[in-house]
Amino acid sequence: MKNILYSYNNSITILANDIWKNSAKFLAWPIIFVPITIMLHEMGHYIIGFMFQFPNLQLHYGSVSHTATELDFPPWQLALQASAGPLITILIASLPCYFATKREQNIFLISLGIVAPIRFLIGSVYLFWIVIIFFSGGSMGASNFDEYNVASLTTIPLAFILIVETIFMLWTWWFLGNRIHKKGRIIFIASIIAGTSLGISLWLNIVGPILLP
Repeated sequence: MKNILYSYNNSITILANDIWKNSAKFLAWPIIFVPITIMLHEMGHYIIGFMFQFPNLQLHYGSVSHTATELDFPPWQLALQASAGPLITILIASLPCYFATKREQNIFLISLGIVAPIRFLIGSVYLFWIVIIFFSGGSMGASNFDEYNVASLTTIPLAFILIVETIFMLWTWWFLGNRIHKKGRIIFIASIIAGTSLGISLWLNIVGPILLP
């Protein structure tokens, strides 16, 4: 009986240690992935702008600036440059989803896939306010973010773009969230949220402005 109790207690201890060890990994990887995914997103904008030789093109820690306008460049070039970032983000989030199906619980892939589309929350919030203001009888004013710029340069409705991105983001989170073991899932997801929040704060407020002002 003592041996049985010892084995049980030992198993519980090992499980608890594994949970906290993996929680630390789920906390750490998002901190690393936040600046990487942000800069890959911005590099998408930058590379297309460089290809089309946009004037005064500059890469910053959270954006890409230029002075190209429709007076000097075709709208499709401006639209492609604006859409390059979100397309890179979708690609980054899609790859972990694909490879995660071939592995049991890969903390690296799950963290990357969950962190990558976090930027789409901006569009989701904007979509929410579009709906609220629409039913209030008002209208949204002009804005300046990737999806808005793509819609203004093409015939694609802004709401459609934001709905697609929101669905993709939620599906990615649901899919990868289900790849996390049930034992400790809540703790692991909380760790990812904490790591992502910390990563965003560190990059946008401290590290990013120093490296790429």
